[in-house]
Amino acid sequence: MRMDFATIGGIFAGLFVVGLAIAMSGAVAIFFNMPSFLIVIGGAISATVLRFPIDEVFAALATGAKTAFFDHRKSPGDILEELRTLAQISRRQGPMGLERAPVSDPFLARGKQMIADGLSTEHLRTQLTRERELEIQRLVDGEKIFRAIGEAAPAFGMIGTIVGLVKMLSTMEDPSTIGPAMAIALLTTLYGALVAYAVALPIA
Repeated sequence: MRMDFATIGGIFAGLFVVGLAIAMSGAVAIFFNMPSFLIVIGGAISATVLRFPIDEVFAALATGAKTAFFDHRKSPGDILEELRTLAQISRRQGPMGLERAPVSDPFLARGKQMIADGLSTEHLRTQLTRERELEIQRLVDGEKIFRAIGEAAPAFGMIGTIVGLVKMLSTMEDPSTIGPAMAIALLTTLYGALVAYAVALPIA
């Protein structure tokens, strides 16, 4: 398992560009607001939990991070080469010889072990097909959950904006409250967009 530097680089490049623009403005501290952050993150996660079972949500968060930041993909050529090597070992040494053969792909490794254990071809096909379908479904569910987070984050950013504007308009007689209220109003929109378009949707 190796790091997927393309995904990592893409996410951090997007965040870096925004961070650089903030740093160049010379007022970094004003772009950090905990209430705005809680509205976006808490709201997006809460909305997602309402749509999906909570255990699936947390499993998808772990799977999404692992899949996004670590490259598990093997090229068809690499897989065919491994299959060719395993076939040669099986012909020369029989099924027992497969037990000692190194295999980098986890799916192939399970199939190899089943052959070494003497399981029938039909059982092997049924078991591996079921495992592959479950793995595909798990990844599809993870994609749906990250897309749900990506859809909810900007919406809660807008909710935070409305909250900030209402607070600002209700206290117009006190100029000292206008700044903090406006910060919540604008920063929640920013946070919602960043969570959606720089993190959740790219992972999905």
